[in-house]
Amino acid sequence: SELFPYGKYSSRSRQGATVLVHPCASVLSAFGQALAQRQERGIRALWQPLDQVNLEKEWARIEAELPALGQLERSAELRVQGTDHSLELPEGPDLEQRFREEHHRRYGTRPSGPLEVVNLRARSLAPAPEMPVVQADPFRLGEQEVSGPRVLFAPTTSVALPAGWVAENVDGVLRLEHRERQPLAPETQRTPFGAALWGSRLMAVAEQAGEVLRRCARSVNIKERLDFSCAVFNAQGELVANAPHIPVHLGAMGETVRDVLAHVDPESAGAWLSNDPAAGGSHLPDLTVISPAVVDGQRFWVASRGHHADIGGLTPGSMPPHSTRLDQEGQVFRRVPILSSAGEYLPPELGDCRQPETVHADLQAQIASNHHAAKGLTKLGSGELIATWMAHLHDLADESLDALLPRLQPGSASEVISGVPIHLKVSLSPGALHVDFSGTGGPHPGNLNAPRAVVRAAVLYVLRCAAGARLPLNEGALRRVRITLPHPSILSPPPSAAVVGGNVETSQRVVDLLLSAMALRSPSQGTMNNLSLGGPGWSLYETIGGGVGASPAGPGQSGRQTHMTNTRITDVEVLETRLPLRVAEFSLRAGSAGLGRYRGGEGLVRELVLLQGGQAALLAIGDSPRAGLEGGGAAQGGRWSIQRGCLRQKWQGQALSLQPGDRVRVETPGGAGWGLPED
Repeated sequence: SELFPYGKYSSRSRQGATVLVHPCASVLSAFGQALAQRQERGIRALWQPLDQVNLEKEWARIEAELPALGQLERSAELRVQGTDHSLELPEGPDLEQRFREEHHRRYGTRPSGPLEVVNLRARSLAPAPEMPVVQADPFRLGEQEVSGPRVLFAPTTSVALPAGWVAENVDGVLRLEHRERQPLAPETQRTPFGAALWGSRLMAVAEQAGEVLRRCARSVNIKERLDFSCAVFNAQGELVANAPHIPVHLGAMGETVRDVLAHVDPESAGAWLSNDPAAGGSHLPDLTVISPAVVDGQRFWVASRGHHADIGGLTPGSMPPHSTRLDQEGQVFRRVPILSSAGEYLPPELGDCRQPETVHADLQAQIASNHHAAKGLTKLGSGELIATWMAHLHDLADESLDALLPRLQPGSASEVISGVPIHLKVSLSPGALHVDFSGTGGPHPGNLNAPRAVVRAAVLYVLRCAAGARLPLNEGALRRVRITLPHPSILSPPPSAAVVGGNVETSQRVVDLLLSAMALRSPSQGTMNNLSLGGPGWSLYETIGGGVGASPAGPGQSGRQTHMTNTRITDVEVLETRLPLRVAEFSLRAGSAGLGRYRGGEGLVRELVLLQGGQAALLAIGDSPRAGLEGGGAAQGGRWSIQRGCLRQKWQGQALSLQPGDRVRVETPGGAGWGLPED
């Protein structure tokens, strides 16, 4: 700032563009190097709790290896234990308090939990060189303004001044101003360029929010498996833009946001928590945090949904395979304030949650994610401009159906899930689509009930896939889609019904039915293979990929997280480092794919060894073979087993207590084939 004090000159700008040219502009890098201070840096990686580190002693160790140049500076990188995101702070008193205040300034929340020192840094700095004398008027303009077009010369640079521009000397700095240029009005008319630009801008807000959530979270589910979603909503709570996260989350979150809009004073709190399936929730471990984003007095909404480590219920990980009531699956929240209007975290009551500290840490990470998204919206323009382009993007998604609907094929499909029939008929009328589940049975006596919002998410996902192009994934795409769901049923359950399997299992079958009815793709694995393992102080939940069904366009892929899930599998290194588990096998399951003109994808084999005693549960309905379309061959169903010592036994997925050395083996289904084999 001493070399080139921009603010001093730019504040004199009247209208239009202003350009400042340093007299050494053509050699500025060399000029800057001549002014650079010599400095030597040292760093020490500690990864230790803050309260166990003697900071003075550790800094002294670093400085002992640095030359004594004059000035010394110290800093520390701190983070909440269990997270990946660190902040660097200068040496000083109240380091922990300053960390929490800086975190609040950046992300809107003061995280709880102990801190750890990631790195300590020290710098030894030599005195700064003296500032060279710069000519007071290197372009020889005197006190007058000059107008373009002309070329201005100084000893080390030359500047072309176009017509319509004027130049003047301000303390040796050349100041150029465009006098004839009028400020550009914000573009509000929809154009292909503008739609692409604004779609990318809003998606970037959601993507950056997701990165903040990943870095600030503590659980393996969110940090490593990326089982979360972030999205931006308009003033009416309708989905506008999202990061490419979890399809089963994204299509359902709008209903959760609209439930908050309809029942709360938006100024009464800074964020609300919800997971109620009757209000757009998917299943109880998926906790949604909803926050307002105010731009120029206009209120928009941002939300994040994350699958948490545990929220109570019958089994560790809150994914019980044999629950029959919602209250057996964990704690239910609906419109619970978790951030005060002053920005203070309001811890929700977590009941019988087995890992409350981790859940609180991840909730605060979601608050931070929403805060970042809200700040990102304010940088895009005025509230009126943002609202205008949100409306344009909804219209664009709606109009995208004009090209899609004529290519869709009406049809019907049905199957029986654990004794409950699901019937589907897809019909087309001019410019509209009717997805009719009339005749579907239920509710399911167990937990395979899918909330209505999950079915809506499945329909939106299939339309996006069928488009074969970049159909904007927002709720404008559903304006001309009518969904008929009988109530009560497995696809529209009563409020007390268990739903943990409907979100992850029935949603997959609904997608397969939609694709089959319109002859777009043979059935895929039809399950998410939800494995839960846990013991005192630890838990693992992961979905395991399988085979993708073949289509008229070609074979299905192998070993993929299919359709409504888009999470990662837990990396072997992360799993074995953080949990008392070992990975004995992780491979493709040869021979599990359905044959045909085009072959389906192969499933996976995943075998884990417990190093500590614990409990295991598997929620999966993929044990039956499923035939392909147009004569395509059936894929193998899933197989699950437990090995104790030398004895391996078939496992039905129910909760089991295991001992150290026991093994859990999951063999996932393949994808079905398409068409009769060619001769």
